[in-house]
Amino acid sequence: MEISNIVTVVVAFCLLATCFSALFPAPLSPALQAFRALFPTWRFFDDLAPSPQLFVRVSSDGTQFDGWRSVGSKCKRAWWRLIINPGGNLSLAAASLLERLEIETSSLSEHDGETLEHSTTFLLVKALAQTEIQSHSSQEAPTQGGYFQFQLCQFGTPNEPFLISKIYRVLP
Repeated sequence: MEISNIVTVVVAFCLLATCFSALFPAPLSPALQAFRALFPTWRFFDDLAPSPQLFVRVSSDGTQFDGWRSVGSKCKRAWWRLIINPGGNLSLAAASLLERLEIETSSLSEHDGETLEHSTTFLLVKALAQTEIQSHSSQEAPTQGGYFQFQLCQFGTPNEPFLISKIYRVLP
């Protein structure tokens, strides 16, 4: 077999696997979730809807929390951002991650909460929330040894979350 035939078979298999996973979404093993991250979902033209928003709140003792605050910021526009735009790329990646978690949340039943907490997407959103808290800790009460919680809401509806996390300890 020539190398071009092998490459064709591998590409065809990957396309079939992608189509199959899009048509029949099912809970995947962690290894398959990591493999799926290599392929785009191609859902950006399905419907036009605002991206979910991530909100976090912090507490020093785990009982008295501050108010919810939005995570993420808009990058200022500049001509040179057409060439290199790390902040914009980070914002797009975070929005895509939140959309992916929204899809996973809607596809699971209420009894699969434990499965969702161990999914790669949930763990990445949790890390995103913690990174945001740690990057803004100088502006707030110190977060060393504190607690945090995050929620996902549709854009413009912060009082109607579709996902509220458990309370987690802020890692150093």
